Amino acid sequence: LGSFVHKIYPKAYLKFFNFESCYRSMSSCITSYLQTIDPASSVDDETLRISNRTLVNSLVKHCGVRLSFVKGWGPDYPRHFIHNTPCWIEIIFTRAILMMNTLLEKQGQDPFKNPSFETYPIT
Repeated sequence: LGSFVHKIYPKAYLKFFNFESCYRSMSSCITSYLQTIDPASSVDDETLRISNRTLVNSLVKHCGVRLSFVKGWGPDYPRHFIHNTPCWIEIIFTRAILMMNTLLEKQGQDPFKNPSFETYPIT
């Protein structure tokens, strides 16, 4: 389904999330990200932290769905973004997040093990 808007009519059904597709999308994003990194260049911790956070944020978008109730949204509606609808939810699938963590760890890009994160404790 990607980032498309689908209207679901009463008594209809739609498979709106596929873990295999999620895995392929995240793998592709990580591969693209790794191709942009130049191992010969020296990158400071702050730049690496921001870059890793950007990667994680882009991957999390593949791990869930957003559902709007009552009002439609998208390019064909006055409300172009789901945030503009009066009632909506976002569902993040734990299994997809676990897949994301596994993919990042396999690539050695686990942003949560980056030493620069020790500087920013969670309070």
